[in-house]
This record gives sequence, structure tokens and C-alpha cells, in this order.
Amino acid sequence: MIEIEHPPDIRACAHHAVPLVWLWSPRAERWKSFEPVDQDLDLIRRHRCDRLGDPEPSWRQLELQTPETIRAGAERVRQELKIAPKEST
Repeated sequence: MIEIEHPPDIRACAHHAVPLVWLWSPRAERWKSFEPVDQDLDLIRRHRCDRLGDPEPSWRQLELQTPETIRAGAERVRQELKIAPKEST
């Protein structure tokens, strides 16, 4: 049996003045907030507020990878796609 905590009791985002709907995400194993689109309660989108949402990290916030990790990742892609590596000059 799966036990899921109760959703947050926050009904609206005061910062953006929008009502919120909370849905459980099995993949993230936590509640995520959504807001209606154009006041239509049948159409919702992710609420990306820094306070109540789940903002996507920008490319600037991602961790920098070492050159070895980058080369290993590129080699893995080549193997999967069966692409010969470029000759360096």
C-alpha cells in the first residue's frame, strides 16, 4: 500500500494572484502546483513560482561537467548512433 501525504492547504498564490490545484507526481514523489489557464478550470499548466511551484533550472544553474565526462557522454552517443568519431587535426 502506498502512503501519500496530504496536499498542501494553499489554495492560491498571493504573489501571482492565481488559484492553485495540487496534483501528486508519482515520478517526483511529491505534490506539484498547477494554475488554470485563462480562468478555465479544465485547462491547467504548471505553476512555476519560486515560492510555491517547481521552477525549471535554467542552463546557467546546471552544474558544469568535466571535460572527461563530456567526452565520455559524446562517445556514448556515438556508440548508440553508430557514428564514427571525428579526427582531430
